[in-house]
Amino acid sequence: MDKKIALEFLGFSLAGIDFEAIIKRDHPDFTAENAASYVTNFYGEHKEEIEKSRSELSEILGKKEEEIFTVLENVFHYDYRKEEYTGYVSIFDLNPRFPESLSFQVNYRRSLTLRLEVAVHEILHFAFFQFCNDNIPQLRGADTNSGDLWELSEILNVILLNTEPFQKILGQEELLFYPELKELLQKGKVIFEEEKRDIKKWVERMMAR
Repeated sequence: MDKKIALEFLGFSLAGIDFEAIIKRDHPDFTAENAASYVTNFYGEHKEEIEKSRSELSEILGKKEEEIFTVLENVFHYDYRKEEYTGYVSIFDLNPRFPESLSFQVNYRRSLTLRLEVAVHEILHFAFFQFCNDNIPQLRGADTNSGDLWELSEILNVILLNTEPFQKILGQEELLFYPELKELLQKGKVIFEEEKRDIKKWVERMMAR
């Protein structure tokens, strides 16, 4: 999976983030030509570290699983315990998500706190996508990687993950990853409070902007 994902992100930028630069920052010798051998060799040389990272993340998610699902249910009024989410550790710090399979990747080198943040961040995306598909007709089937639904999901994540219930789980401030969404985030924060944190009303007003 890592080889395929990394190749897809070479030469790719979005909303002010250069993903190829992120790959090269940690893996300067990685190229499209040596992708297969590079990934295979890296996994072989760092097998114990990668497995330890995976095991630690699995353990902390197991401990916090009920709390996460309770907060999600309070936000979206749906029991997401029915869904099956799958996380994979990755040697690349790209942290992509795959809504069609409710799966995501987390960079193994990140601290445990940041690995947990990525996991909750992605699960929250999936919950929001499902909410919009069920409750917002104009966003049903919308692209989750660009456009309105993607933009709203990124800024709502920042807003929600900085609320008290999520902060009790994460223990650190959630920051906006994409610089070009900064202005939209400020507007989203205001509307979120004006609509008394009602997600459906928030989405409808943001869509009307």
